[in-house]
Amino acid sequence: MLPMLFECSRCLEDKIVESPVEIDLSLLYGLGFPPFRGGIFRWADSLGAPALLAAAEKHASLGKLYEPTTQIRDLARKGKPFHAGE
Repeated sequence: MLPMLFECSRCLEDKIVESPVEIDLSLLYGLGFPPFRGGIFRWADSLGAPALLAAAEKHASLGKLYEPTTQIRDLARKGKPFHAGE
């Protein structure tokens, strides 16, 4: 799940998509992501960015796929979710 999350975060950072909602809906309808999870960013918000960073650190030896994005590091530092104010 972490590599998928980090790649989706890169899509947001690179302005390929405009919002976490777009990615969540794309994964729900296009990939068959579990609907009860609400999408990759809803899933990430349920865990919290600090927990995601800890998991990424644990798997860092597996390579660049497990390297958190600047966006996720910023969310952890600020204590904010992807779906803020929605």
